Amino acid sequence: MLPELAALHLDAIRSGSAMGFVEPIDPEDLDRHWRETVVELDANERVLVVAWLDSAVAGMAQLERSAPRNARHRGEVQRVAVASGARGRGVGRALMDALEEEARGAGVTLLYLTTHDDVPAARDAAVLGAAGRDARAGRVLLSRARMIQAEELAA
Repeated sequence: MLPELAALHLDAIRSGSAMGFVEPIDPEDLDRHWRETVVELDANERVLVVAWLDSAVAGMAQLERSAPRNARHRGEVQRVAVASGARGRGVGRALMDALEEEARGAGVTLLYLTTHDDVPAARDAAVLGAAGRDARAGRVLLSRARMIQAEELAA
């Protein structure tokens, strides 16, 4: 599955999302990123949600739990991406709903998502239930916690 996730990650970058990288992308850097991500998943510090449509990877979202002991109730939603061909079909909403369900179960009560005004996902975040927005920082605070730990999500 890692090659499919790396391809989705690259699709999102080429569609205008930073996703932690800038063009030109070195494929080795992207591969290394995903190998490191797997280690964090094994340590239960990061959660990865993957959505499929028609047996193909259609989207992903990650949640990184805050490390300080007094901040374990917080998490950052990261690297939310929906494949170009799957956009507008509810995949992003399904990913975020799944993140929310798992967050509640893990005691995560505050999630934050940082995005940029010129990225379509910034507008979509408001549709998904954003409670507040600081336009200067481009930060969207979600009204409810959102997180999941599953390999497959029915879109």
